[in-house]
Amino acid sequence: MKNNSLWLGEFKSKFSSALILKTLIFIVSLVSCRGQENLLALGCRAPKVIDACGVCGGDSTTCVDCAGQPYGKTVIDACGVCGGDNTSCLDCAGVLHGGKQIDACGVCGGDNTYCADCGGSL
Repeated sequence: MKNNSLWLGEFKSKFSSALILKTLIFIVSLVSCRGQENLLALGCRAPKVIDACGVCGGDSTTCVDCAGQPYGKTVIDACGVCGGDNTSCLDCAGVLHGGKQIDACGVCGGDNTYCADCGGSL
């Protein structure tokens, strides 16, 4: 059986220290991004890590909803409100971004004449 120190010396003489170091760094970089199927194709190398969205070297923003939750289901409604229910921008007739308002008589889109007396007073 060979002496281990002798074998290591033969190994070092056949390969440069720089090549050995580069090989070790490459192996460590592959291990640092576990979970990716094809690490070389993705360019996943240390010091990058997999973010909350599963992207190696990502910033956890590619899969967040408007509330900032990774893979969340919260969306911006028609009124521009994150998690809204499309009612904050309805006019009194139920039209999104509509212009109708309730008048002094309580009539949606009214002209304040419905409740006026014969002399036009409210």
